[in-house]
Amino acid sequence: MSTSGSPAAAAAKPSLVDDPAAYVDPLIGTGRGGASVGEINNFPGPAAPFGMMQFSPDTAGSYAGYQYHSDRIRGFSLDHASVGCTAFGDVPILPVTGDVGPAPWDRGESI
Repeated sequence: MSTSGSPAAAAAKPSLVDDPAAYVDPLIGTGRGGASVGEINNFPGPAAPFGMMQFSPDTAGSYAGYQYHSDRIRGFSLDHASVGCTAFGDVPILPVTGDVGPAPWDRGESI
């Protein structure tokens, strides 16, 4: 006797989610953890297999590369492992229009 048409078999089938992205918050861990924790070393971008490439934004004044509470972006870099852009010497890429000014390494844009 087949049980595939029984109510128990129908109830055991998992339901699909219409919008899986609604269950993801990529900004978790991109801010401050308070006085006892300090700055949380995380970034909101995707990571390729085994974390070798981590394309994500870099914000001003963050050793980890990105801080949610920052209002200034320095650009996008490819490596955010451990301590991010400032420690590893990555070059953040900031697409701009017009003149970059006399010190492009200090350039940033308001978010």
